[in-house]
Amino acid sequence: MKYNALEEALSTNDSFATKYSLPFTKNDLFKKKSVDLEHFNMTFSQRILAFFFCLLLGVITMAYSFFSIFGAFTSPIRFALPYAISNYFFFLMFGFIFGFKTYFKKVFNGKKRNYTLAFITCTFLTIYSGFYSNNYFIHLVLCVGQIFTFIAFVVALLPGGSDGLSSIIKLMLKR
Repeated sequence: MKYNALEEALSTNDSFATKYSLPFTKNDLFKKKSVDLEHFNMTFSQRILAFFFCLLLGVITMAYSFFSIFGAFTSPIRFALPYAISNYFFFLMFGFIFGFKTYFKKVFNGKKRNYTLAFITCTFLTIYSGFYSNNYFIHLVLCVGQIFTFIAFVVALLPGGSDGLSSIIKLMLKR
């Protein structure tokens, strides 16, 4: 009987059977796999690397947006789109350090929720309008809104920042 290369490889390599195994029972087949929503099974060094990668991309896109700030008067999206993308990277980078589940609980807690939702909504609308809209006034409003919501989001994350920011906004709206 002649052996071909496949039969020879299968007969000599026993490690193939240990790498790939099928579940033997129905319960094992449909068992829920636990998903790590905190760190996504990343090691600490991988999370630090991802943090610095997001920081680097955020700084690069923010620098690019500041280099095109003078062109923002004629086309606000030239500044707003890279600025919104940099804010997206800055928003995500702390999730790698703290863990995403803990980080999202922190930013959506209490009074911080409103500032976080305003920031995320404005960032999404800026990126969306940058690709799908050509309206100057929408770009201008979103550009200004992106700057203010990012500042409010950062101040709200500081200890006591959301209380102070809420009281300042209430004082401004009373007049």
